[in-house]
Amino acid sequence: MSNEPRHRENHNLQPDGTIQATEPEVAPEACDIDYVSRLSKDPANKHGVVVVFTQEKCEPCSPFTSRVRKLIGDRIPVIESSIEDKKCLDMALSFDVKGTPTAVLVKYGVVQKRVTLPKGQGTWESVGDDIRKLIPAEEPSPQSTPVPS
Repeated sequence: MSNEPRHRENHNLQPDGTIQATEPEVAPEACDIDYVSRLSKDPANKHGVVVVFTQEKCEPCSPFTSRVRKLIGDRIPVIESSIEDKKCLDMALSFDVKGTPTAVLVKYGVVQKRVTLPKGQGTWESVGDDIRKLIPAEEPSPQSTPVPS
């Protein structure tokens, strides 16, 4: 087991042994609209990519992001994009995001669907239903037809 802090990106160990909180680092691709567009066009991602827009002082953002990841699983890539980063904010605005948390399904470089947790409205169950709608229905697997003898 490593002795490194679990949230290394959020803390700096100072020479005197104290830990200083820092701004969380945002993965460069999380705010790169060209990267998201390319990823959404990749044939390996036939259902597109989901970008979850969050912000640090947003209480429901963390559970919302966790719920999106849990419900979507590994069927669609999920990218978390914090609007505190100017480039992420610009991408959110270009995707017509009106608030946080918001999950956006991007396919072929175009926004297909959006799910926003309405402030003071809805329930986690109703939001879960909306998140599930981001995922296209599974294509039926081919049924094996017995060969007549």
